[in-house]
Amino acid sequence: MPAVEVHDLKQQVVIYRAAGTNRDGLATVSAPEELTVRFRAGLNDSFGTDENTVSVNASMVLPEAVPIGSIVWEGRLCDLPATPTPLYVVVNFSDVPDIKNRHRRKTAQLSFFSDTLPEIIV
Repeated sequence: MPAVEVHDLKQQVVIYRAAGTNRDGLATVSAPEELTVRFRAGLNDSFGTDENTVSVNASMVLPEAVPIGSIVWEGRLCDLPATPTPLYVVVNFSDVPDIKNRHRRKTAQLSFFSDTLPEIIV
């Protein structure tokens, strides 16, 4: 039986991992990949990485770490449209161990991403 931290990961999302910036200073992302997660939509407030209040529109529990600034689309990679909407951006990520430090629960908080998809690097 899988650990409780990853037991309910049954939904698919497409993630474009944040990959830095190009020479013009604009954000870049990696090629899309599919992850199995637990995706929950809902509006609440949270603290961002700079301790300012951030509006959070969704959260997801996932099996691996993702960089802040990554772009997420809810759905399967085979169903990805040319212009996916709605897009979410990872604004906060936490990695919390269990009491014996055997398993870790990885959670990302997401806000709506209203801009166009950044440049994809390969």
